[in-house]
Amino acid sequence: MIEVQGRTILTTLEEKLDPAHAAVVMVDMQKDFTAEGFWWDDLGQLGTDPVRDLPERMGAFLAGARAAGVPVVHLNACYDPAFLNDAMLERMHRLGIELEACQSGSEGIEPHPGLEPLPGEPVVVKHRYDGFFDTDLHMRLQASGIRTLVVTGVAVHGCVDSTI
Repeated sequence: MIEVQGRTILTTLEEKLDPAHAAVVMVDMQKDFTAEGFWWDDLGQLGTDPVRDLPERMGAFLAGARAAGVPVVHLNACYDPAFLNDAMLERMHRLGIELEACQSGSEGIEPHPGLEPLPGEPVVVKHRYDGFFDTDLHMRLQASGIRTLVVTGVAVHGCVDSTI
């Protein structure tokens, strides 16, 4: 660590990943994006190599993070029509998608089996790709003293990238 203008700056990977101020943010590991017979599978995205065994790898990753004392935050999508803006509706229309993923009350909005939140782990619901937009994610992280995020999830090119 170094001091710069009165602030303590983390400089090494060990310091940055210290459970005292690091957290894992797991994005959209919900059935609609991870399980056969659900939304992403219907779009033909689930069978690709990077996605095929992701839930099992994610489970092992979360177990390691938890064992090390790193807090886990579950960032989940809810794309009910009432929450969609004009740009999202236009994209869906253009692509011929009638209903967006992760609808309230659907089985697809549920966590992938084995990736459910443990008691005390926060769940933040988002209505856009960006997990910070119009959510309390930033406030929760700051209140917990979190300075480093390890952000992971199924759609690295989409919601994970938009969140970071």
